[in-house]
Amino acid sequence: MQQIYSYIMKSIFEFNDCVDYLIYRHKYARAKNPKISLRAWALKLKISPPSVLSRILLRQRPMTISLANKISKALELNTQESSYFEILAKASKTKDKMFFEKYIKLAQINNEIPTTLNAAEFQCFSSWFTGPLLQLISKKPLHRDDIFLKFKGRIKYEEFSSVLQNLELLGYIKVENYFVKKAEQQASTLSLSSKMKNEAVNNYLRGQLNCSFHALENLNVQDRKITATTINISKSNLPIARSIIDQTCKKLLELNNAKSSDVYQMNIQFFPIFD
Repeated sequence: MQQIYSYIMKSIFEFNDCVDYLIYRHKYARAKNPKISLRAWALKLKISPPSVLSRILLRQRPMTISLANKISKALELNTQESSYFEILAKASKTKDKMFFEKYIKLAQINNEIPTTLNAAEFQCFSSWFTGPLLQLISKKPLHRDDIFLKFKGRIKYEEFSSVLQNLELLGYIKVENYFVKKAEQQASTLSLSSKMKNEAVNNYLRGQLNCSFHALENLNVQDRKITATTINISKSNLPIARSIIDQTCKKLLELNNAKSSDVYQMNIQFFPIFD
């Protein structure tokens, strides 16, 4: 089984201290790139001079709100995460620890902290072909080699075998005499929360985008539907836009036919063009 990147991104809502979170993010950055120094990381966070970051991590200098906001932007934290990091920064300076402990706990509950993935879950969530594989065997067991050939060289056999092994380990499938079938007591639905901002989510979405490129280059126009549109929309209407997208997904799910052996993929990208 191939080695899995074991240092999974944790949610900021798992931390009660802003310095602990920064120490963790520095370790995370070094796990991905051992050559990155504290000085280089400070410059990436736009903290100058770099000694400021060093003193903060050593708890020799307090975290200011303005600096917390700068760090949040550099770490690409979303609105909820940035607000929470600011709460942690305020908590580090206050004498009223009891108040902020309750405040922090409430913020954590409201943001539904996701569970950290183990190595097996990480690989299954990361692999774009996990979903198509589970759909292929939803009707009847298939030989593992026949499943592999369905992907027509778009995945390596070693990776394919490793994902099969992990899916069986997690209770989603059963492999008997090289035939793959759904587990009788199947585990919960394999899905990723949009709040799980970690490498597994990013890997999965990159894989899905690559699938779109493959379809664009290799499928006939009548066999696919790939389109795009650009609109002006105010932020106040974003919840409505998300609701429309969710309703569209639910409508397509109504067409799901367990008797069909054809598997389709729908990806929706909705994002601002200008930061």
